[in-house]
Amino acid sequence: GPMLNLYPDSLGGDLEAVADLFERDGFADAFSSMYILPSIYHSDLDRGFSVIDYDLEEAFHSEKALLRLGRQNIDLKLDFVLNHVSVQSPQFQDLLENGSRSEYRDFLSFCRVSAVLEMRWKICTISGWYP
Repeated sequence: GPMLNLYPDSLGGDLEAVADLFERDGFADAFSSMYILPSIYHSDLDRGFSVIDYDLEEAFHSEKALLRLGRQNIDLKLDFVLNHVSVQSPQFQDLLENGSRSEYRDFLSFCRVSAVLEMRWKICTISGWYP
């Protein structure tokens, strides 16, 4: 059957509202699976793709709501974005603080990019250089 792709904050505001919707007669039977985009995790921007950590953002989502959805006979798929990270994440902050001594030195790669009037750091795909 069809899969519903959603940002929970775009369909009712949070996972509780989505669970309410799926508990209505006939609605849950319309979908066989639900793909929940990463806005359910702690993030600082980019609708969940700038991940600080993978705990639930409990201001909007709860384990209770996930369990309610799980009881609706629908497969839940959570977007677990490993290739995105927030500058507020512990890994990024450790790398800024410890540079090449960081245990996360191979987790991210950096290069220098010249801006018009100042030097800025930019994450890029070049390996082997650390601030």
